[in-house]
Amino acid sequence: MSTDEIQNKINRAVKYHKIGRFPEAEIIYRSVLQEQPDNTHVLNLFGILLSQLEQFDEAIEKVKKAIEFEPNGYYYKTLGNIYMEKKEVQEAIYTYKQGLLLTPDDHDLYFSLGLAYKNLGEKDQALVYYEKALEKKADLPDAYFNMGNIYRSENKTADAVDCYKEALKLNPTDVDIYINLGNLLKSVDEVDQAIFFLEEALKIKPDVDLIYINLASIYIEKNDIEKSLLYLERAVEVNPYNADTYYCLGNLYRSHIDLEKSLHYYQKAVEIDETYIEKLKKIGIQVIIQ
Repeated sequence: MSTDEIQNKINRAVKYHKIGRFPEAEIIYRSVLQEQPDNTHVLNLFGILLSQLEQFDEAIEKVKKAIEFEPNGYYYKTLGNIYMEKKEVQEAIYTYKQGLLLTPDDHDLYFSLGLAYKNLGEKDQALVYYEKALEKKADLPDAYFNMGNIYRSENKTADAVDCYKEALKLNPTDVDIYINLGNLLKSVDEVDQAIFFLEEALKIKPDVDLIYINLASIYIEKNDIEKSLLYLERAVEVNPYNADTYYCLGNLYRSHIDLEKSLHYYQKAVEIDETYIEKLKKIGIQVIIQ
């Protein structure tokens, strides 16, 4: 088989791989490796595919062969990612660090180490590697976002806010950043700022019911019942299968002495999720499944 023919097969395999036609991609990768068992590019790609199929042992074998033929940081990163998928986090950390010996300026390897240490609950180490990733490449919104999440979990509000805002500068259309920042500000009673960021999130993605629920909870605390109802009803419109929204509506009407509407929404919550029966019993409400 000529070089051009093999390259055409690889291109076809990659196309199948990208669109999720994994069986066809696997057949072609195996065929190419029969012709070129030392093709490191295909060994690496096939390792990624096998990992996606949760065939981790063979995936590791293929990528290790790629590294044996052509050691580089990129293949070590693939191997580390497979170990992460396999839940062998310590092995992933060792592998990423081996990659850094070959490519010490690879921001992705530092970022991956941050993820791995966060997975282990070693937050300080995770922060160290996220910061190193940012030293190598300043425009990494995910690094700032993950750092913000760590600072938030440690109640370091100012640091968390700074990180989220840096992430937004780099990725101003990421809804998750707006949501996390809004919820953080809500938790420290920066209510107006919280509303601003949550409403900005809605401008980008108006079909996320959780944002409406969070806004409703803020307006409940502000005793603005009209806006609370508006946001909860909008949450129902975008996702009529979230029991928690109906439960919140039930609570809101119950607190304002409209027991008929309250029971109606409690009933809807229970119809979606029967575990709400026990929640309701704790507040003295009996709902029967119809």
